[in-house]
Amino acid sequence: MADCHSLFQSFNGAIRLSPERREALRMARNDLRKRIELAFRQNTHRYPYVREVRFQSQGSFVMDTIINPIEHDYDLDDGVYFLGGQSKNERAPVQNFHDFVFQAVKADNPHVYDVKDKDTCVRALYKEGYRYQLNEQQMEFDRGFHVDMPIYYSDTIKCPDLAHLKKGWTVSDPIEFIEWFENKVNSKFDPLFLYERARYQDAYREWREQIYNEDKQVRRIVRYLKAWCDFIDDDMPCGIILTILGANSYVGRNTDDVALRDTLISMKATLDAAFECRRPTTPKGEDILAGYDKKATFMSHLQNFMNAAIQAVNEPNQKRACGKWQTQFGDRFSCLNAFDYDPNARTASTPAIITDNAKSS
Repeated sequence: MADCHSLFQSFNGAIRLSPERREALRMARNDLRKRIELAFRQNTHRYPYVREVRFQSQGSFVMDTIINPIEHDYDLDDGVYFLGGQSKNERAPVQNFHDFVFQAVKADNPHVYDVKDKDTCVRALYKEGYRYQLNEQQMEFDRGFHVDMPIYYSDTIKCPDLAHLKKGWTVSDPIEFIEWFENKVNSKFDPLFLYERARYQDAYREWREQIYNEDKQVRRIVRYLKAWCDFIDDDMPCGIILTILGANSYVGRNTDDVALRDTLISMKATLDAAFECRRPTTPKGEDILAGYDKKATFMSHLQNFMNAAIQAVNEPNQKRACGKWQTQFGDRFSCLNAFDYDPNARTASTPAIITDNAKSS
């Protein structure tokens, strides 16, 4: 059995969002926040049902499962929380909140090339190559990216209502999802880090640095699943589905190649029994695969992925095993440093030839 753990470590470094791109997202996010705060201060008389606006990044950026995509934009979700005490029937319509954020983000903003109003958020899009100046810092975007701003209303930041253009006000708590995932990781996350951010800033910063440095295996497995879907690029499930399926099916092992193989076997068995993905947090129990209409396509890809993983782990030659993984990840999964050695032979074998059934070599 070839040990490909070192190759996976290199692959993880290639797909994990770089510090420079993380900083670009933070800079863009902070600028958008300032624009929304300023627009609110200038128009508080128009929003008597809102006493304060707060913000909270969420999803893969906080959980460090965000990846560098091959071609698509990378992105950040940053929740905009309008805090107030009015009921759903008393407050303004959902569209009013979307319109406010849309205009605040778009008005006199030379940094974004487009702003879109989507059902679940307002999206600000940034172009590749744009030079960005903020607080005496300058950065050139090496890739296009976007910032999604889901909009919430609540008396507190806990269990807010999401402003959904089609569904209206729907209960949602993205911080609860972070807590669920971090419990799977056993990272000692405390939701107070985010619910009471001002009081726990230092503790949150220490926790964030710790999880980034430790980079637990379950985070890497979720990144591998996302990188696989990104490479296949065939209407694959979204990131939250992959995160739930990956975390629920995760099987920890000493090496990433074996852990991924066993996680895929577990995931395939689970989906064969019931093709569903139940949301573990509010709205708990919702099947977020219910509207996904590419079941046969996805399950076929998953079967191929699982088969390749089994073959790769069983393959004694690391170079040939790497070729199996490369069929599922593309050339970002580099085989340059893979050993072309057959442990059953007395000498190293000739260089392996990766057949054209691999998408890249």
